[in-house]
Amino acid sequence: MPPPTYSLLALTGIKDAISLASSINQLPIKEKLNDAYTALNGLIHQQGEIEIELHNSKRRIRELEETAKLAAQMELVFTVYWKRIDESRLEGPYSPIDYSEGKLVPLKCTMIREGEAHYQDSRNKMYTVPLEYLKRSKAMNDEEVAHFTDEKPPEVYRPRSNWATGGML
Repeated sequence: MPPPTYSLLALTGIKDAISLASSINQLPIKEKLNDAYTALNGLIHQQGEIEIELHNSKRRIRELEETAKLAAQMELVFTVYWKRIDESRLEGPYSPIDYSEGKLVPLKCTMIREGEAHYQDSRNKMYTVPLEYLKRSKAMNDEEVAHFTDEKPPEVYRPRSNWATGGML
């Protein structure tokens, strides 16, 4: 498609030709030029709509590529999602409800009791993950485990992720 400036120049040229046809009293030529002007104007409008649609399609493709890349890193274990950082390390857990809605929202660890870590999502739904799995996957280090087993209140503890905002600290 020609750049918009050429299209606008063509419209201006047709308008000038219409004026000329009017001045020399050539009604059939003027009518044909009016038809050409209307048709070109419609094509320019369609071109604008197509360009907008193309831009939106490219943006959607980028979003889908990012989603596919993230999905390739995600694993569902113990009813929660984990993001694979490397061969031996996971990040998470993340809310399965939010993940199904296209959002990656970390769960909040509320306590560790009897060898299990208890997590809560923003809807107050609870999830349980074996402590051994957290240590093996390096999702929680010994210092973080000690925090909860020493019975310190969760408000004092600053986790590696901020579950309320869904972002990393």
